Amino acid sequence: MIGCVVPISEYIGSRASEQHNTFLLVAHAVIEATLFAMQFSISSDIMAMSEPAYTTEFRENCLRNEPGPSRGCNEYLESDRYAGMHLVWAYNFDIAMDDSDYYVKLTNLQNSGDCCGFGQVLGCSVDNRPIPSDRISEGVSKAFSKQRQTCGEEEGWFPTCGTTSNLCSQAIDPTASRIEIGGCKFEMPLGACKDSDPEAGTKGCAAQIEDTMNAELNGRGAIILLFTFFQVQPFRARCCVRSKGRGFRSSFSAPMLCLPCARLSCRSPHALDRAPGTGVLDHHSVLPVLEAQGYGCDAGAPRGAPIRPIQAEAEAEGEARGALAQGGRPTRQQRARVSGVSSAHR
Repeated sequence: MIGCVVPISEYIGSRASEQHNTFLLVAHAVIEATLFAMQFSISSDIMAMSEPAYTTEFRENCLRNEPGPSRGCNEYLESDRYAGMHLVWAYNFDIAMDDSDYYVKLTNLQNSGDCCGFGQVLGCSVDNRPIPSDRISEGVSKAFSKQRQTCGEEEGWFPTCGTTSNLCSQAIDPTASRIEIGGCKFEMPLGACKDSDPEAGTKGCAAQIEDTMNAELNGRGAIILLFTFFQVQPFRARCCVRSKGRGFRSSFSAPMLCLPCARLSCRSPHALDRAPGTGVLDHHSVLPVLEAQGYGCDAGAPRGAPIRPIQAEAEAEGEARGALAQGGRPTRQQRARVSGVSSAHR
């Protein structure tokens, strides 16, 4: 929606600056301010979502085969955020069965994080609660989306998962005369780690997949925030056109758009000439426009001196001198005009 409104807003602002239409300028400013607020809110929400509730070290400890003494692991493993990451892993795991790119992505994540599967190794606990309604489960198989957590036949084991060479279906006692399948010691593992014997420090990859997702969300939020501040420049420029237009009423809006709220001053090098084929020019391209309206610089004015309404002052001074030449005194109105014009643009 924002992308559709921006071109309309820019068109309104362009027409307003060309026509010096105060109503359109105000309308453009209101639209730009609204778009800025919306984009800033979206980017802030996305970046807030990327902030984890628990540290990486704490989460990794909770996912180990034999977690160390940590309070709050149950709260983490039963949280909606953990359930959402479980859906992310399950979705990628299902696709990885047939897509080599997804397979490589998950196995690389396991290798880089020194982990295997998703959840706590040998720590499966049935959770019959439904998936949080604000989490997207589309594309996730029923085995992983009908409830938050299902487990295998053996206590602490996860359900059998995978297909063909990626199948994880392990016997409770491989040496028994009658083999009984207990499920999988790891949750949705890939690669060689699924057939390994878990050690005390072996952990699942839930912390790694969350950190990866957080980094992606934070990056996208930062990009949106960067583009959000692009809304500030046209907003400032149109406000300048409106305020400057009261003093310089002419087709002087183009140079003003290149001066975001900066005052023109004598010997100022900051201006753009909109003539075809020209680029950045010095103040000499601007002063003729001002002089045509009765504005200019005093002789010998230093750099940065204010541009003054020299024509109006000259007329006021001429009237006052004319009164003196006729043997009279300048009227109060003439004196007020001279002092008023000077002070208003000082």
